[in-house]
Amino acid sequence: MIQGNENSPGRIDVKDNQWLGVSLSAEDKEEGLISACGHRYANNHFFESETGFTRNDSYPIGVCYKFKIISDREKDVGKKFPCLDGTVLVDNHTSFSYPEPSLFTDNSEYETEYNGYAVASGHFVGLNDTVQGVAGAPRAKETGKVTIYDIANKTKYQEIFGEKTNPLKLVQEIQGMQAIGARFGSAISGCGDINNDSFIDVVIGAPYEDDGAGAIYIYLGAKDGVDPHFSQRVSGASLDPPVKTLGISVHGGVDMDGNLYPDVAVGAYEKDTAFLFKAKPIVDITAWLEINPQSLDPGEKGCDLSGEMHACVNLTVCFKFSGVSAHLD
Repeated sequence: MIQGNENSPGRIDVKDNQWLGVSLSAEDKEEGLISACGHRYANNHFFESETGFTRNDSYPIGVCYKFKIISDREKDVGKKFPCLDGTVLVDNHTSFSYPEPSLFTDNSEYETEYNGYAVASGHFVGLNDTVQGVAGAPRAKETGKVTIYDIANKTKYQEIFGEKTNPLKLVQEIQGMQAIGARFGSAISGCGDINNDSFIDVVIGAPYEDDGAGAIYIYLGAKDGVDPHFSQRVSGASLDPPVKTLGISVHGGVDMDGNLYPDVAVGAYEKDTAFLFKAKPIVDITAWLEINPQSLDPGEKGCDLSGEMHACVNLTVCFKFSGVSAHLD
């Protein structure tokens, strides 16, 4: 009877083609922590059969790293392997062990629902004042579902399934350029208040627009929602040199250059590049005229024009500008 190869590694972590960086998140503060995930990270398990053939089972479990940039050459890195069944990890940035108390696993009757495929957090209307978490499971019951979690109490608030007729009220719809195959909305991120009007703005990616060059759109927040007309559009074809798949991932809301305006980071995987677009300061300009004297006497001719005396006034054009920026010149 064959006993098997005792020197077999048993398990090998497969890092090739893991797509590390496909999902990124960073703390909005100086020396904040950064989380980077690669959902195609896998490990291979080797088994020796009685006939002598080795069986190789591959488990794409995914991986997330959390690190802090200490210096240009030094990084403090931690590692966490998500659960295969679908798990939502709430990381308080003080530890990165697995499992943790703030770990939500959807113990559904079906595996591979992809719970946690997309996550978000915020204050939701009709719930209490604490922060709630939201996790998407796009393969649940073949229609998908969204689960709202009470992070503080580690419980579920609500499950919303895709087959329901009106699970949520549609408040607003934004369609971009409506280009076929653009995949507008593949990436969405709040980008802070980039125009200093006290409303949060939004950046949306369309990574396959313009024949695959990709594009990002900036939409400005307003009192009643989001202005449906984009404020700015940046195409991968307009960059120097041009790139492909611009907008496959977007992240905003962090002031990278210290000018008190949030900047936007954008990924382009076919170029193997991430771009940082810096917001420019907004300048408010007030203009007015000053006239001296205030009234004109036609008989008082005090100005010489080509040898002839004329009545005149002094007209001064004035401009005043102001803005929020540490580097406003």
